[in-house]
Amino acid sequence: PYANRWSKTMVGYGPEDNHFVVELTYNYGITDYEMGNDFLGITVQSSESLKRAAALNWPIKQQNGLNY
Repeated sequence: PYANRWSKTMVGYGPEDNHFVVELTYNYGITDYEMGNDFLGITVQSSESLKRAAALNWPIKQQNGLNY
């Protein structure tokens, strides 16, 4: 499976044994996927994220009554 080009990124908040970790793999040369195995999105919820974003002057958008 590793004969072709690919890229992997792992993001987490601590050791995999007891923290959330997401692994994203991009396979070069893939032109399509079957319905159901395509990427939809990732949501990380935090009570501190908007406060920290505002403190750093990052853009905060509102949509459907929610802030992003």
